[in-house]
Amino acid sequence: MIYKRRFKEEDSLSDLTDVELVDKIIKFFEDNPYPKDHEQFHKYIEDDLGIESSVAEAYVYAIVFCFISGGNFIKSGKKKEDFDEKEIAMGYIVEGEHVDKDNDNPVVKKISDYIRYRIDYDHLTDNNKYYSQAKEGTLQIEELVDE
Repeated sequence: MIYKRRFKEEDSLSDLTDVELVDKIIKFFEDNPYPKDHEQFHKYIEDDLGIESSVAEAYVYAIVFCFISGGNFIKSGKKKEDFDEKEIAMGYIVEGEHVDKDNDNPVVKKISDYIRYRIDYDHLTDNNKYYSQAKEGTLQIEELVDE
């Protein structure tokens, strides 16, 4: 199945216009990993920022949606079976830098695994030998960048 845009301008995404709120939400999560919803996040949103929590939640959903539905892997329609298992394994190790890989909580581990593989598959979609070439020092980044 080829990637299809899930939000259209008439959808709720068109109501999101406060780019500064995105920065504040991301900063909140950077400063408060694994917050308690009503004790921390809603308190911050409602008390500190004076914004209704339902508004902020729409922004959080948009942030999550952009990650889950974006990237070249999703847009390509490829499947993990389309990639070499050795490349996937190398990528999984390398992309551990982007996640909380030392957390033993099974939910955090599952989310971290998802993120690692998504980054891995995005790179492999662009270049099916991305990790081998990076390891060998022969990866040409300019080939991957649209000018």
